Amino acid sequence: MVLPSLILPRLRGQLSVPDVAQPAPYTFAVWLPVYATTVAYAGYQTRPANQELEVLREVGVPLAASMLSTAVWAPLVREQRYGAAQLALIGTAVFAERARGRLAASAIAGLDDTTRRRLAVPFGLQAGWGTAAAAVNLAAIAVDRGPARIRRAPTAAGVATVLAVGAVAGARIRAFPPGRSVAYAATVLWALAGVVVGQARTRPPVAVAAALAALPVAIAARPLARSSRPNIPWRASPAARRRPRSSALGRQRTVTAGANLS
Repeated sequence: MVLPSLILPRLRGQLSVPDVAQPAPYTFAVWLPVYATTVAYAGYQTRPANQELEVLREVGVPLAASMLSTAVWAPLVREQRYGAAQLALIGTAVFAERARGRLAASAIAGLDDTTRRRLAVPFGLQAGWGTAAAAVNLAAIAVDRGPARIRRAPTAAGVATVLAVGAVAGARIRAFPPGRSVAYAATVLWALAGVVVGQARTRPPVAVAAALAALPVAIAARPLARSSRPNIPWRASPAARRRPRSSALGRQRTVTAGANLS
């Protein structure tokens, strides 16, 4: 996990890949929560009480494969093996998405819903960022080494790329139960916001397309925000809070009236 963070700063100064839909530099800070949550997950699964959970065995292999793909990506780019590096990025997204799917489909026995949502965070971060990064890098490779028609239209390639990211992410959010894609949706939105900022002056149509691509993701994520809120009684509407009080007062008046009659 540490390897990409050590090599990436040097790579950014050495490579001259086409800027098709490159996000703003601050966007790459997403690696900090990716690594932090993965380390936290590793600590969680090493606890003796959790070593018998079958779900951790089910998701462990694809998560490890996702992190391995991330680790080999940086050396491959350093050696200018861009095709293999692109496959590694795709592996990061695919394996992390596989882990998300296994976690969502696993039996609930031995794992409460709150813990299940927390475990989905590292998978969602990896899958969300991997999806966006793989798409942007694929567009850059296509513009750099693809057919002449694509090389002559880098802006169109960037627009198509970010729109595709938004469509795919929105569909993947809807494919999972509510509350299981919060981290995934937030990461994709973070990546698209970075593209908006990074391309606002270089390629304004790409920035506009990235903003539009965020709409299906945000719309699909709205039920996630509602389902992740705790069920707190005082969140009820004023009318709902008044009804029980009114009924209670009515019962009290009935009892008082009955006592007076007797």
